[in-house]
Amino acid sequence: MARGQAPGGLTFHCRGRKLGSYAEVPERTRAYIADRHPEFAHAPAQWSEPNETSWTYFRKLNPP
Repeated sequence: MARGQAPGGLTFHCRGRKLGSYAEVPERTRAYIADRHPEFAHAPAQWSEPNETSWTYFRKLNPP
């Protein structure tokens, strides 16, 4: 990753699956969430706009 001023980029691939409930999330992950980001332990009560994704966040950091 140490490329100095050389141009380059990152490509990442993610995979996931839908769980039946929060109880199915691995204990290690639930402990991390409880300790650092408890607001993510429950779905939001209402939809909020705009929806932030990794792509929209990256675009803000690196405008065209």
